[in-house]
Amino acid sequence: MQAALAKRTVQKREKRIFDVLPESTKTFQKLTGWYLGLNRSRNLNLIFAFNTGMRVGELRLLKWTYVDRVNNYIRLPEEVTKEGRPKNIPINHNVKKTLDSLPRAILHDYVFTYKGQPITSPGGLKRSFKTVCKEAEIPHGTKTPNGIIFHDIRRTVKTNMLNAGVDKVHRDLILGHSLKGMDIHYMAPGEDALRKAIDKYTMWIDGQISNLDHSLDREVKRESTG
Repeated sequence: MQAALAKRTVQKREKRIFDVLPESTKTFQKLTGWYLGLNRSRNLNLIFAFNTGMRVGELRLLKWTYVDRVNNYIRLPEEVTKEGRPKNIPINHNVKKTLDSLPRAILHDYVFTYKGQPITSPGGLKRSFKTVCKEAEIPHGTKTPNGIIFHDIRRTVKTNMLNAGVDKVHRDLILGHSLKGMDIHYMAPGEDALRKAIDKYTMWIDGQISNLDHSLDREVKRESTG
């Protein structure tokens, strides 16, 4: 009986049954709900994307040598980023857990792999994302009504950072967006400030996960006593 209830709880996560989020057709809310219900044992690159806002190409080209374990930062060189300049992203506990769970290959230095080999195709992670969307019953693709693409995760992260109270300058720096206006001349946050910003975002997303877990626990209890 308990095993059956546990299985149904996992299925509800995979199908995005989330009472804690309001009904909306907005992409960022749909994606946030989907992230909360992800199976965290196998969708590791997506967990990474939701906690860093990294582009799909940056994830595909991420190497272990870019991971600063001492200071808990991902340090992307200019040849990897779309902006053509280095980018430093704080590592939160969700990203650290993901990195700790990934095996390190002997013959190459790439973090995310397919069957132990580097993902050489630019569309590799995008195809994986399409498969996950299909399993979660989420419309995928620009030609599909209400369909989403991998880049929507990045937009979602920026929106959720706003919801978490992270200011615009820190959002832009973490995501690699160019500062505009007077911010270019007067704003130069250090790594401690970026760390505090990502901590604020992490607290918000962890709170959403906690709310979902409590909601599912209550539902399981109702089913077990019903």
